[in-house]
Amino acid sequence: MGEVHSFDFASAFGVFGTSICDDIKSFGSKRMKSKVGQHFTLGEKAKIALDYQECASGLYRKRRGTVSRLAWLWGCTSKSIRAVYCDVKYGDDLDEQVDRSKEGVLDQPTNHAALIEIVVHRRGRVNKRKLARMFEDKTGIKVHCSTIYRHLKKHDLEVKRRRYVPKLREHHKSWRYMYGNNHLRQSWEHWVDLDEKWFYVVRIKGWVWILPGYMDPDDIKAIRVESKRYIQKVMYLCAVAKPVLRPDGSVLFSGKVGCWRVAEIKTYASDYNGKFKSHKAGDKYVVDKNMDGEMYLRMMEEKLLPVLKRLKSQIWDPLAKGKAYRIGVQHDGAPGHRAQDIERRLNTFFEKIGATFIRQPAKSPCTNMLDMAVFNSMASYVAQTDYDNKRDLDAAVREAWDALKPSTLLMQWACKSVTMAQLVHHRGDEFRPAHPGLRKAFKSGGWAGVDAKVARICAFIDPIYPK
Repeated sequence: MGEVHSFDFASAFGVFGTSICDDIKSFGSKRMKSKVGQHFTLGEKAKIALDYQECASGLYRKRRGTVSRLAWLWGCTSKSIRAVYCDVKYGDDLDEQVDRSKEGVLDQPTNHAALIEIVVHRRGRVNKRKLARMFEDKTGIKVHCSTIYRHLKKHDLEVKRRRYVPKLREHHKSWRYMYGNNHLRQSWEHWVDLDEKWFYVVRIKGWVWILPGYMDPDDIKAIRVESKRYIQKVMYLCAVAKPVLRPDGSVLFSGKVGCWRVAEIKTYASDYNGKFKSHKAGDKYVVDKNMDGEMYLRMMEEKLLPVLKRLKSQIWDPLAKGKAYRIGVQHDGAPGHRAQDIERRLNTFFEKIGATFIRQPAKSPCTNMLDMAVFNSMASYVAQTDYDNKRDLDAAVREAWDALKPSTLLMQWACKSVTMAQLVHHRGDEFRPAHPGLRKAFKSGGWAGVDAKVARICAFIDPIYPK
């Protein structure tokens, strides 16, 4: 915590010193119950400063407790207690005067180099207190952790959250580069992206806000599930294409090809009347299935093929005006997509409508529209509440799918074209998504302005990367 020097509060307050000290004596052990968001009086500040000084020297800890205990008694935070002490002692704010005696120590070249060496050697995986202890072990100088943090902030310290990124090998980079180069100027007009997504009945990630007077904390914090290891979940197979607009700007095709639950509908063979469940012969029920090769092939034939036939005859053929084109269906390399020669069978079966299945590069979710934007939007919509069963979850997923806007999908298809340029620019290596300014182009020139902006980026005329 740094050195704490004795301080004469009576002399510091001048003619008011005697009256303040009398007020302190009259306080005794009484504490204010609610001081959050309020200013302390002069006498209260003096009392807080005296208690804090005793706490720092060890006397207060022996008699009553720590700084946290002192903050609890005054109904505020520990930082507020420390700020009041510095305000009384120095007459300035906490950020400027706390631990003033050690401010110049870290500015010395040897100490600064030692501090930087610790952070670099630990690859940034430190916190303030651990860094202060390691600095003391290395140099023998005890400096408060907040002083070290402020010193690093002056040298442009950035505190960021870590994230997982794919570990790309040379053949991954080569595949990604070839994919981006082949589709650099793709219009995506006759293209469909496919992928699967798990949705959970309940999720425990994130924080919840609780109002004790209006909500039951135990009921909010405790999530009742059948099993903690096996949370109920449902898989959906989704497909999206590029939306089509009429000349007047209205939507001709929304871009949403389909969202299908990976399940089978079965029929009960006999009647049953139990304590908790009952059904009659002939009633139907849903059984969730794993996406293996046969299930994937069946869903492609029963779900995707009829939709593509209608889409080809009603939307794409009239717009093509007799020009020949191929339909591209992109999917990833999941085991169910490539098991038992599934891709060859799919290409043979879909050849009747001129469709070809194309596998996206490995470890490259940035190349799929669903992984780029659609699934994040749907998951955010579904995670707004918890569900009692799979039936309620299924209804929420349908609502999330219906809530997708064609304008959002159209903008994301433009971003996919920019992603192809990024893959080529970085030679297939991992990259941080750039902000190409597509929304600004839309505000100035509409969708024609977005297409022109994407064309300039893909031609590397309008760079989006810093030099």
